Amino acid sequence: MLKVRKRPLIIAAAWLVLTLTLSAIALHSALNAIANDTQNALQQSLPPRLDAALQYSLDESEIYAAIAQQLNEDLVSIPVISSFALVEDCRARVRELRVSASIPASAAPSFMQRILEVSWEYGRDTRHSNFLLACQPNWAPLLSTRALLALLCVGLISLVPAPVTATQMSWRDALVAADLSAEDATRCATILAAVDIAGLAQFLQWLQDTALAPAHLAALFADSRFVQLSTQQQAWCRCALRQNPEHEHALQIALSPATLCFDSKNWSVTIHGLAISLSKTPWFYYLWYAYLRGSNTHDGWLLNPAVNRPEQSSGLFISTLMSAHGGHNRAIKELQENGLRAKTLDQNRNKLKEELLAVIDADLSNEFLFETNRDKKTARYAYRLGIRAERIQFDHALQSSLEASSKSL
Repeated sequence: MLKVRKRPLIIAAAWLVLTLTLSAIALHSALNAIANDTQNALQQSLPPRLDAALQYSLDESEIYAAIAQQLNEDLVSIPVISSFALVEDCRARVRELRVSASIPASAAPSFMQRILEVSWEYGRDTRHSNFLLACQPNWAPLLSTRALLALLCVGLISLVPAPVTATQMSWRDALVAADLSAEDATRCATILAAVDIAGLAQFLQWLQDTALAPAHLAALFADSRFVQLSTQQQAWCRCALRQNPEHEHALQIALSPATLCFDSKNWSVTIHGLAISLSKTPWFYYLWYAYLRGSNTHDGWLLNPAVNRPEQSSGLFISTLMSAHGGHNRAIKELQENGLRAKTLDQNRNKLKEELLAVIDADLSNEFLFETNRDKKTARYAYRLGIRAERIQFDHALQSSLEASSKSL
Protein backbone atom coordinates (compact mmCIF):
# COMPACT_ATOMS: atom_id res chain seq x y z
CA MET A 1 0.00 0.00 0.00
CA LEU A 2 0.93 3.61 -0.38
CA LYS A 3 1.35 4.14 3.33
CA VAL A 4 4.33 1.85 3.53
CA ARG A 5 5.91 3.59 0.57
CA LYS A 6 7.31 0.37 -0.87
CA ARG A 7 8.03 1.69 -4.36
CA PRO A 8 11.35 3.44 -3.48
CA LEU A 9 12.45 0.29 -1.62
CA ILE A 10 11.57 -1.90 -4.59
CA ILE A 11 13.48 0.41 -6.96
CA ALA A 12 16.52 0.42 -4.66
CA ALA A 13 16.44 -3.38 -4.37
CA ALA A 14 16.09 -3.75 -8.14
CA TRP A 15 19.04 -1.40 -8.67
CA LEU A 16 21.20 -3.37 -6.23
CA VAL A 17 20.30 -6.76 -7.73
CA LEU A 18 20.85 -5.47 -11.27
CA THR A 19 24.21 -3.92 -10.28
CA LEU A 20 25.41 -7.24 -8.85
CA THR A 21 24.09 -9.19 -11.83
CA LEU A 22 25.70 -6.89 -14.39
CA SER A 23 28.97 -6.95 -12.40
CA ALA A 24 28.97 -10.75 -12.36
CA ILE A 25 28.25 -10.94 -16.11
CA ALA A 26 30.95 -8.38 -16.92
CA LEU A 27 33.50 -10.11 -14.69
CA HIS A 28 32.66 -13.49 -16.24
CA SER A 29 33.10 -12.07 -19.76
CA ALA A 30 36.38 -10.32 -18.87
CA LEU A 31 37.83 -13.51 -17.37
CA ASN A 32 36.81 -15.53 -20.42
CA ALA A 33 38.41 -12.97 -22.73
CA ILE A 34 41.70 -13.01 -20.79
CA ALA A 35 41.59 -16.82 -20.65
CA ASN A 36 41.09 -17.05 -24.43
CA ASP A 37 43.90 -14.60 -25.15
CA THR A 38 46.28 -16.36 -22.79
CA GLN A 39 45.35 -19.79 -24.12
CA ASN A 40 45.91 -18.65 -27.75
CA ALA A 41 49.29 -17.21 -26.83
CA LEU A 42 50.30 -20.46 -25.12
CA GLN A 43 48.99 -22.52 -28.04
CA GLN A 44 51.27 -20.61 -30.40
CA SER A 45 54.40 -20.59 -28.24
CA LEU A 46 54.36 -23.76 -26.14
CA PRO A 47 54.34 -26.64 -28.73
CA PRO A 48 57.49 -25.43 -30.55
CA ARG A 49 59.31 -25.01 -27.22
CA LEU A 50 58.30 -28.50 -26.11
CA ASP A 51 59.32 -30.03 -29.45
CA ALA A 52 62.70 -28.34 -29.34
CA ALA A 53 63.32 -29.28 -25.73
CA LEU A 54 62.30 -32.92 -26.16
CA GLN A 55 64.14 -33.49 -29.44
CA TYR A 56 67.53 -34.02 -27.83
CA SER A 57 66.37 -34.94 -24.32
CA LEU A 58 67.36 -38.24 -22.74
CA ASP A 59 65.20 -37.82 -19.61
CA GLU A 60 61.71 -36.47 -20.35
CA SER A 61 60.80 -36.14 -16.68
CA GLU A 62 63.62 -33.70 -16.03
CA ILE A 63 62.92 -31.63 -19.12
CA TYR A 64 59.20 -31.43 -18.30
CA ALA A 65 60.00 -30.28 -14.78
CA ALA A 66 62.38 -27.62 -16.09
CA ILE A 67 59.87 -26.39 -18.67
CA ALA A 68 57.09 -26.27 -16.03
CA GLN A 69 59.30 -24.22 -13.71
CA GLN A 70 60.20 -21.80 -16.49
CA LEU A 71 56.56 -21.45 -17.55
CA ASN A 72 55.44 -20.76 -13.98
CA GLU A 73 58.03 -17.99 -13.76
CA ASP A 74 56.88 -16.51 -17.09
CA LEU A 75 53.20 -16.67 -16.13
CA VAL A 76 53.51 -15.27 -12.59
CA SER A 77 52.08 -11.97 -13.89
CA ILE A 78 49.91 -11.63 -16.97
CA PRO A 79 49.42 -7.98 -18.02
CA VAL A 80 45.86 -6.70 -18.53
CA ILE A 81 45.89 -3.84 -21.02
CA SER A 82 42.80 -1.64 -20.66
CA SER A 83 41.93 1.80 -19.24
CA PHE A 84 38.91 0.29 -17.52
CA ALA A 85 40.27 -3.17 -16.72
CA LEU A 86 37.67 -5.11 -14.79
CA VAL A 87 40.26 -7.63 -13.54
CA GLU A 88 43.83 -7.24 -12.35
CA ASP A 89 46.71 -9.26 -10.95
CA CYS A 90 46.25 -12.24 -13.27
CA ARG A 91 48.60 -15.18 -13.07
CA ALA A 92 48.74 -18.75 -14.33
CA ARG A 93 50.51 -21.93 -13.26
CA VAL A 94 51.13 -25.30 -14.84
CA ARG A 95 48.89 -28.11 -13.70
CA GLU A 96 49.99 -30.82 -16.16
CA LEU A 97 52.34 -30.61 -19.15
CA ARG A 98 51.60 -34.01 -20.58
CA VAL A 99 48.27 -35.71 -20.28
CA SER A 100 46.49 -37.83 -22.83
CA ALA A 101 42.97 -36.57 -22.18
CA SER A 102 41.40 -33.12 -22.39
CA ILE A 103 40.12 -31.47 -19.18
CA PRO A 104 36.77 -29.61 -19.38
CA ALA A 105 36.79 -25.87 -18.63
CA SER A 106 34.11 -26.45 -15.97
CA ALA A 107 36.78 -28.12 -13.83
CA ALA A 108 37.99 -24.69 -12.67
CA PRO A 109 37.84 -24.58 -8.85
CA SER A 110 36.17 -21.15 -8.53
CA PHE A 111 34.40 -18.34 -10.39
CA MET A 112 37.62 -16.29 -10.62
CA GLN A 113 39.68 -19.16 -12.12
CA ARG A 114 39.84 -20.72 -15.57
CA ILE A 115 41.40 -23.91 -17.00
CA LEU A 116 43.60 -23.27 -20.04
CA GLU A 117 44.45 -26.15 -22.37
CA VAL A 118 47.11 -26.45 -25.03
CA SER A 119 47.21 -29.41 -27.44
CA TRP A 120 50.43 -30.52 -29.14
CA GLU A 121 51.70 -33.44 -31.17
CA TYR A 122 54.40 -35.76 -29.89
CA GLY A 123 55.20 -38.46 -32.32
CA ARG A 124 51.94 -40.06 -33.28
CA ASP A 125 50.20 -39.01 -30.07
CA THR A 126 48.24 -35.90 -29.24
CA ARG A 127 49.08 -34.61 -25.81
CA HIS A 128 47.53 -31.92 -23.70
CA SER A 129 48.97 -29.39 -21.31
CA ASN A 130 46.70 -27.55 -18.91
CA PHE A 131 47.14 -24.43 -16.82
CA LEU A 132 45.17 -22.78 -14.03
CA LEU A 133 44.51 -19.05 -14.60
CA ALA A 134 43.47 -16.90 -11.63
CA CYS A 135 42.63 -13.17 -11.51
CA GLN A 136 41.49 -10.60 -8.95
CA PRO A 137 38.52 -8.27 -9.65
CA ASN A 138 39.29 -4.58 -10.09
CA TRP A 139 36.37 -3.51 -7.88
CA ALA A 140 36.37 0.27 -8.44
CA PRO A 141 35.74 0.35 -12.21
CA LEU A 142 33.76 -2.88 -12.12
CA LEU A 143 31.14 -1.73 -9.58
CA SER A 144 31.04 1.96 -10.52
CA THR A 145 30.37 1.40 -14.22
CA ARG A 146 27.81 -1.35 -13.60
CA ALA A 147 26.08 0.66 -10.88
CA LEU A 148 25.64 3.57 -13.29
CA LEU A 149 24.39 1.25 -16.02
CA ALA A 150 21.97 -0.41 -13.60
CA LEU A 151 20.74 3.00 -12.42
CA LEU A 152 20.08 4.03 -16.01
CA CYS A 153 18.20 0.79 -16.72
CA VAL A 154 16.09 0.99 -13.56
CA GLY A 155 15.34 4.65 -14.24
CA LEU A 156 14.15 3.92 -17.76
CA ILE A 157 12.08 0.95 -16.64
CA SER A 158 10.46 2.98 -13.86
CA LEU A 159 9.32 5.52 -16.44
CA VAL A 160 7.39 2.86 -18.35
CA PRO A 161 3.75 3.05 -17.18
CA ALA A 162 2.38 -0.08 -15.55
CA PRO A 163 -0.22 -1.96 -17.57
CA VAL A 164 -3.78 -0.81 -16.89
CA THR A 165 -5.88 -3.42 -15.08
CA ALA A 166 -9.59 -4.03 -15.49
CA THR A 167 -10.20 -2.57 -12.01
CA GLN A 168 -8.31 0.59 -12.91
CA MET A 169 -10.35 0.96 -16.09
CA SER A 170 -13.57 0.52 -14.09
CA TRP A 171 -12.52 3.20 -11.61
CA ARG A 172 -11.42 5.59 -14.33
CA ASP A 173 -14.61 5.24 -16.35
CA ALA A 174 -16.81 5.58 -13.24
CA LEU A 175 -14.95 8.66 -12.00
CA VAL A 176 -15.07 10.34 -15.40
CA ALA A 177 -18.81 9.63 -15.47
CA ALA A 178 -19.02 11.31 -12.06
CA ASP A 179 -17.62 14.52 -13.61
CA LEU A 180 -14.00 14.18 -12.52
CA SER A 181 -11.47 15.38 -15.05
CA ALA A 182 -9.72 12.71 -17.08
CA GLU A 183 -6.43 13.59 -15.38
CA ASP A 184 -7.85 13.27 -11.84
CA ALA A 185 -9.76 10.11 -12.76
CA THR A 186 -6.63 8.46 -14.17
CA ARG A 187 -4.54 9.42 -11.14
CA CYS A 188 -7.19 8.12 -8.72
CA ALA A 189 -7.66 4.91 -10.70
CA THR A 190 -3.93 4.21 -10.47
CA ILE A 191 -3.98 4.67 -6.68
CA LEU A 192 -7.20 2.67 -6.27
CA ALA A 193 -6.03 -0.26 -8.41
CA ALA A 194 -6.32 -2.69 -5.48
CA VAL A 195 -9.62 -1.29 -4.14
CA ASP A 196 -12.92 -2.95 -5.04
CA ILE A 197 -15.05 -0.82 -7.37
CA ALA A 198 -17.92 -1.46 -4.91
CA GLY A 199 -16.46 1.41 -2.86
CA LEU A 200 -17.24 3.93 -5.62
CA ALA A 201 -20.42 5.35 -4.03
CA GLN A 202 -18.67 5.86 -0.69
CA PHE A 203 -15.68 7.47 -2.42
CA LEU A 204 -17.87 9.94 -4.30
CA GLN A 205 -19.87 10.76 -1.16
CA TRP A 206 -16.73 11.45 0.81
CA LEU A 207 -15.31 13.49 -2.04
CA GLN A 208 -18.37 15.74 -1.78
CA ASP A 209 -18.43 15.87 2.04
CA THR A 210 -14.74 16.52 2.70
CA ALA A 211 -13.79 18.70 -0.31
CA LEU A 212 -10.44 16.88 -0.48
CA ALA A 213 -8.38 16.61 -3.63
CA PRO A 214 -9.44 13.37 -5.38
CA ALA A 215 -5.95 11.84 -5.34
CA HIS A 216 -5.57 12.67 -1.64
CA LEU A 217 -8.81 10.88 -0.79
CA ALA A 218 -7.87 7.96 -3.04
CA ALA A 219 -4.65 7.55 -1.06
CA LEU A 220 -6.73 7.17 2.11
CA PHE A 221 -9.09 4.61 0.55
CA ALA A 222 -6.08 2.58 -0.63
CA ASP A 223 -4.50 2.57 2.84
CA SER A 224 -4.74 -0.88 4.43
CA ARG A 225 -5.50 0.68 7.83
CA PHE A 226 -8.56 2.43 6.41
CA VAL A 227 -9.87 -0.81 4.88
CA GLN A 228 -9.72 -2.46 8.31
CA LEU A 229 -11.79 0.25 10.05
CA SER A 230 -15.32 -0.52 11.19
CA THR A 231 -18.24 1.46 9.75
CA GLN A 232 -18.35 3.67 12.83
CA GLN A 233 -14.60 4.25 12.79
CA GLN A 234 -14.80 5.26 9.12
CA ALA A 235 -17.52 7.76 10.07
CA TRP A 236 -15.17 9.32 12.66
CA CYS A 237 -12.46 9.36 10.01
CA ARG A 238 -14.72 11.37 7.71
CA CYS A 239 -15.50 13.87 10.50
CA ALA A 240 -11.79 14.30 11.13
CA LEU A 241 -11.12 14.96 7.43
CA ARG A 242 -13.54 17.88 7.46
CA GLN A 243 -11.44 19.44 10.20
CA ASN A 244 -7.97 18.44 8.95
CA PRO A 245 -7.26 17.04 5.45
CA GLU A 246 -4.27 14.97 6.55
CA HIS A 247 -5.33 11.34 6.38
CA GLU A 248 -2.79 10.25 9.02
CA HIS A 249 -4.59 12.55 11.48
CA ALA A 250 -7.95 11.20 10.36
CA LEU A 251 -6.87 7.59 10.89
CA GLN A 252 -5.61 8.49 14.35
CA ILE A 253 -9.00 9.99 15.23
CA ALA A 254 -10.81 6.93 13.88
CA LEU A 255 -8.77 4.65 16.11
CA SER A 256 -9.03 6.85 19.23
CA PRO A 257 -11.09 5.70 22.24
CA ALA A 258 -14.62 7.07 22.69
CA THR A 259 -13.78 9.51 25.48
CA LEU A 260 -14.97 13.02 26.34
CA CYS A 261 -12.15 15.25 27.60
CA PHE A 262 -12.49 18.85 28.82
CA ASP A 263 -9.75 21.46 28.36
CA SER A 264 -10.05 24.62 30.45
CA LYS A 265 -7.34 26.58 28.61
CA ASN A 266 -9.41 27.32 25.51
CA TRP A 267 -12.92 26.11 26.50
CA SER A 268 -12.77 23.10 24.21
CA VAL A 269 -13.55 19.41 24.36
CA THR A 270 -11.91 16.42 22.73
CA ILE A 271 -14.42 13.83 21.58
CA HIS A 272 -13.11 10.53 20.27
CA GLY A 273 -9.74 12.24 19.82
CA LEU A 274 -11.27 15.10 17.82
CA ALA A 275 -10.66 18.57 19.30
CA ILE A 276 -13.77 20.80 19.16
CA SER A 277 -13.90 24.45 20.21
CA LEU A 278 -17.19 25.56 21.78
CA SER A 279 -18.79 28.85 22.71
CA LYS A 280 -17.78 29.72 26.23
CA THR A 281 -21.12 29.60 28.08
CA PRO A 282 -22.43 26.35 26.50
CA TRP A 283 -19.06 24.81 27.32
CA PHE A 284 -19.61 25.50 31.04
CA TYR A 285 -23.05 23.90 30.95
CA TYR A 286 -21.61 20.90 29.12
CA LEU A 287 -18.98 20.71 31.85
CA TRP A 288 -21.75 20.80 34.50
CA TYR A 289 -23.62 17.91 32.95
CA ALA A 290 -20.34 15.99 32.50
CA TYR A 291 -19.51 16.50 36.17
CA LEU A 292 -22.89 15.14 37.23
CA ARG A 293 -22.46 12.11 34.94
CA GLY A 294 -18.85 11.49 35.91
CA SER A 295 -19.51 11.76 39.65
CA ASN A 296 -22.71 9.69 39.40
CA THR A 297 -24.64 12.45 41.16
CA HIS A 298 -28.27 11.30 40.83
CA ASP A 299 -26.88 8.83 38.27
CA GLY A 300 -26.06 11.84 36.10
CA TRP A 301 -29.65 13.06 35.75
CA LEU A 302 -30.46 16.75 36.14
CA LEU A 303 -34.14 17.62 36.42
CA ASN A 304 -35.04 20.91 34.76
CA PRO A 305 -36.01 23.50 37.38
CA ALA A 306 -39.61 24.58 37.57
CA VAL A 307 -40.39 27.52 35.32
CA ASN A 308 -41.20 29.76 38.31
CA ARG A 309 -38.56 28.38 40.70
CA PRO A 310 -34.88 28.57 39.61
CA GLU A 311 -32.36 26.19 41.19
CA GLN A 312 -30.07 28.24 43.45
CA SER A 313 -27.45 25.64 44.44
CA SER A 314 -26.84 24.56 40.85
CA GLY A 315 -26.61 28.20 39.79
CA LEU A 316 -23.98 28.80 42.46
CA PHE A 317 -21.98 25.75 41.32
CA ILE A 318 -21.91 26.82 37.69
CA SER A 319 -21.18 30.48 38.48
CA THR A 320 -18.24 29.41 40.67
CA LEU A 321 -16.82 27.39 37.76
CA MET A 322 -17.33 30.33 35.41
CA SER A 323 -15.56 32.71 37.77
CA ALA A 324 -12.59 30.37 38.12
CA HIS A 325 -12.16 29.76 34.39
CA GLY A 326 -12.97 32.99 32.58
CA GLY A 327 -16.72 32.80 32.04
CA HIS A 328 -18.75 35.78 30.81
CA ASN A 329 -19.51 38.27 33.57
CA ARG A 330 -23.10 38.64 32.41
CA ALA A 331 -23.75 34.89 32.64
CA ILE A 332 -22.08 34.76 36.07
CA LYS A 333 -24.15 37.68 37.37
CA GLU A 334 -27.40 36.18 36.09
CA LEU A 335 -26.71 32.86 37.85
CA GLN A 336 -25.74 34.55 41.09
CA GLU A 337 -28.82 36.82 41.14
CA ASN A 338 -31.46 34.53 39.63
CA GLY A 339 -30.16 30.99 40.05
CA LEU A 340 -30.33 28.30 37.34
CA ARG A 341 -33.45 28.68 35.23
CA ALA A 342 -35.05 26.08 32.98
CA LYS A 343 -34.94 28.44 30.01
CA THR A 344 -31.19 28.98 30.45
CA LEU A 345 -30.57 25.24 30.57
CA ASP A 346 -32.67 24.62 27.45
CA GLN A 347 -30.94 27.39 25.49
CA ASN A 348 -27.45 26.17 26.32
CA ARG A 349 -28.27 22.52 25.61
CA ASN A 350 -29.64 23.49 22.21
CA LYS A 351 -26.64 25.69 21.46
CA LEU A 352 -24.27 22.91 22.51
CA LYS A 353 -26.05 20.38 20.30
CA GLU A 354 -25.90 22.76 17.36
CA GLU A 355 -22.15 23.29 17.74
CA LEU A 356 -21.33 19.61 18.15
CA LEU A 357 -23.43 18.59 15.14
CA ALA A 358 -21.53 21.11 13.06
CA VAL A 359 -18.43 18.94 13.58
CA ILE A 360 -19.58 15.35 14.11
CA ASP A 361 -22.33 13.38 12.42
CA ALA A 362 -25.68 12.98 14.18
CA ASP A 363 -25.36 9.20 14.46
CA LEU A 364 -22.02 9.65 16.23
CA SER A 365 -23.18 12.38 18.59
CA ASN A 366 -25.77 10.43 20.58
CA GLU A 367 -23.27 9.14 23.11
CA PHE A 368 -21.92 12.64 23.71
CA LEU A 369 -25.23 14.48 23.88
CA PHE A 370 -28.28 14.11 26.09
CA GLU A 371 -30.62 11.37 27.09
CA THR A 372 -34.11 12.45 28.15
CA ASN A 373 -36.42 11.16 30.87
CA ARG A 374 -39.74 12.66 31.98
CA ASP A 375 -40.37 12.82 35.68
CA LYS A 376 -43.82 11.33 36.33
CA LYS A 377 -44.30 13.29 39.51
CA THR A 378 -43.55 16.79 38.20
CA ALA A 379 -44.03 16.19 34.46
CA ARG A 380 -40.72 18.01 33.97
CA TYR A 381 -37.89 16.59 31.85
CA ALA A 382 -34.56 15.40 33.18
CA TYR A 383 -31.41 15.24 31.08
CA ARG A 384 -28.05 13.53 31.33
CA LEU A 385 -25.12 12.80 29.00
CA GLY A 386 -25.28 9.45 27.23
CA ILE A 387 -21.58 8.67 27.73
CA ARG A 388 -20.51 6.36 30.51
CA ALA A 389 -18.94 7.94 33.58
CA GLU A 390 -15.52 6.29 33.19
CA ARG A 391 -15.08 7.82 29.74
CA ILE A 392 -15.26 11.42 30.98
CA GLN A 393 -11.99 13.20 31.74
CA PHE A 394 -11.12 16.66 33.07
CA ASP A 395 -7.79 18.46 33.02
CA HIS A 396 -6.06 19.04 36.37
CA ALA A 397 -7.29 22.63 36.81
CA LEU A 398 -10.89 21.64 36.15
CA GLN A 399 -10.68 18.64 38.44
CA SER A 400 -9.58 20.90 41.31
CA SER A 401 -12.30 23.46 40.58
CA LEU A 402 -15.03 20.81 40.37
CA GLU A 403 -14.02 19.36 43.69
CA ALA A 404 -14.06 22.81 45.28
CA SER A 405 -17.36 23.82 43.66
CA SER A 406 -19.07 20.60 44.69
CA LYS A 407 -19.01 21.84 48.25
CA SER A 408 -21.61 24.44 47.26
CA LEU A 409 -24.15 21.75 46.40
